[in-house]
Amino acid sequence: MRTCRKLSVCTRSGIGRLVPDSRASLIQLWQLPFFNRLRGEVLKLAVIFEVSQTGTLKVTERALNRAIAVVSEAEETIIEFLPSGMSREGSEVEKIAERIRSAGPAGMPRSALTRAFQHLRKRDREERLATLTESQKIYPFELQTAGRRGLLYVHEEHLAEYLKLTRPS
Repeated sequence: MRTCRKLSVCTRSGIGRLVPDSRASLIQLWQLPFFNRLRGEVLKLAVIFEVSQTGTLKVTERALNRAIAVVSEAEETIIEFLPSGMSREGSEVEKIAERIRSAGPAGMPRSALTRAFQHLRKRDREERLATLTESQKIYPFELQTAGRRGLLYVHEEHLAEYLKLTRPS
């Protein structure tokens, strides 16, 4: 493969790839996981960043690195949204799961969860808890209180530690 000066678009290869200068110690762009999928977007962003900085169309390493960073961040954000199914309902279910997870191995009493999500209708809250329970993301345990019995929810990440705490060997 031929190389081009600076980080210009190499037209000699016939496919319009960005090719680093032979003296540069950059990662090979085509080896980055997202580059083949998002090559056009990375190139467009690099041009936009270069034009905004220098007013020229000759893409520099700085503009390219900035574009790669922006695309990498966008990809990470998308990956974070995947467990929710990228839907409103999935997002609401994940919020409940995250709240229970943040309670740690001690778990979260149902009463505290109800207060935290009191803006939700009871039916919606119960359906979301049922979804999380059926998918084994959370586990319900009976909680003995001074009054009536309650429920305690423990996230799957903390289940083993919760069981150690409550059921000593």
